Amino acid sequence: HHRDWAAAAQRFVKLGADSIHSLFLDNYLVCLHNLGNYHECFALTTKAIAAKGGFNATLHELAARCAYNANDLPSAQQHFETLVQHGTGKVAEHQKMLAQVYLRLDEPDKALAVLKKAHARTSKDIDVLIGLSLVSTLKRQHKEAVGYGFAAVNLAGKNPRAHMAFVKAALDCPEIKVSDKYRKAFQRS
Repeated sequence: HHRDWAAAAQRFVKLGADSIHSLFLDNYLVCLHNLGNYHECFALTTKAIAAKGGFNATLHELAARCAYNANDLPSAQQHFETLVQHGTGKVAEHQKMLAQVYLRLDEPDKALAVLKKAHARTSKDIDVLIGLSLVSTLKRQHKEAVGYGFAAVNLAGKNPRAHMAFVKAALDCPEIKVSDKYRKAFQRS
């Protein structure tokens, strides 16, 4: 309640939560993650995943986020891909994180593909539109980049990230014909 993760982690250890067979393991792992103990959290999470078998969304999400925060991108990719494949309730969020992993691994084609799937699922998600605009710019798909940036600006209102993505897409765009609505939005941005 008070976000005292260290004290909570100590209480969970006293209850034996640092065992992969504990009923409180998930809670203890959340404490470790929130304390920034990513390596310890990842090690215990992957050990629990291997021992329990099957799919546990909480364990895979903690493993993916810990790997991402610890810059273990191949492991983050593996766990986020598993989460996306199992279609948890947070698929769009996991797709956005997976796209970030792909970008950091210098795989913009995969990032674009996963963001397009996320867009098909949640067409009004500002972060997805911003990501699509930025990745489309990287892929030199300028018309699409400007379109996604424009959509983000229209949905986001005063969101500075949306305006920055739209301006970047427009400035990176080689000489393509820009409509008046894009030009006006660019001036507002």
